[in-house]
Amino acid sequence: MGSIYKRLLRHPLRLAAALAPALLSPARVKGIVEVLFASGHGGAGGNGDGPPLPRHELFSIVVASDQRRRGVAERLYRRLCAGFRDRGVTSFRILVGKQLDAANRFYHRMGARPVTEVQLHEGAVSTIYVQDLNDESRPRSASIRSAGEVN
Repeated sequence: MGSIYKRLLRHPLRLAAALAPALLSPARVKGIVEVLFASGHGGAGGNGDGPPLPRHELFSIVVASDQRRRGVAERLYRRLCAGFRDRGVTSFRILVGKQLDAANRFYHRMGARPVTEVQLHEGAVSTIYVQDLNDESRPRSASIRSAGEVN
């Protein structure tokens, strides 16, 4: 993970240009604040009424359109799970918009289980998944070839 951050920080102007649209859009800033605020209070949508949620959270996996359907997201997900396990994390949560069919199928295929639904962004429904990291519930497909390989 450190190499990703190093690569980003080597090109601060490119990073700033990539982030500018999100940081300059009031609607996006509002959405970011909603997610961060909810995440800091018992999890996304965590107002204390639902099931207890893990402290750790995956915010998003994004793969460039020309790299999709090549197993990139699955390798990233497995590497994230391995990194969490290495740090003693036993589970994490994932918030996914209910309308994002491909993302919902992906997390289900990886072994995450839906635990509740919340309304976060102006009434839009999202599903909260929990991925358990014990041996019995490892993500279902074949494992990554080596710990550092995420191409």
